[in-house]
Amino acid sequence: MQRRIDYDIAKEYCKEVHYRIYDKSYYAIAFENIEGGMEARNKYSKRSIGKKSISIIRPNNELHKECCIFEGFFDMLTYASIKKWITDNEICLPHECDYLVLNSVSNIKVLLPYLQEYTLIHCYLDNDDAGAKTVEKIKAAYQDKVVDESHRYVNYKDVNDVINGIIKPPK
Repeated sequence: MQRRIDYDIAKEYCKEVHYRIYDKSYYAIAFENIEGGMEARNKYSKRSIGKKSISIIRPNNELHKECCIFEGFFDMLTYASIKKWITDNEICLPHECDYLVLNSVSNIKVLLPYLQEYTLIHCYLDNDDAGAKTVEKIKAAYQDKVVDESHRYVNYKDVNDVINGIIKPPK
């Protein structure tokens, strides 16, 4: 499946990596995390290279007062693509924010200390049980500073599904 990410956005935030496993060569699009590890994706595989952790993106290399949290890096890339393509849309905030990517909901404990510096925390997590539980954990730590933004894509599993038009099946 194509992800429909803006080429310039992907080029800005991702790298093409080549790696070997058991004498076989592979390549993938990769997204760096704060520990120097990478989340790598290709048509056939989804893997971490090096240490798994969160990713922090500061547009224009500035610390913003608000942040948007995403479960995976394709959701962040989708958000940035939509923001670039359609200035007035129902998904994105009208102002710039920092982007924090969990790269796995299991990284929630790593993420929480980084949220202290923000006045508002916008959660763009998956519309599933894991996403809802993660939002609750963030709300437990930061109460009134947290905004669950999943209502913006309620008929979709995640932000990337919006751009691909993949409707979430009813429960």
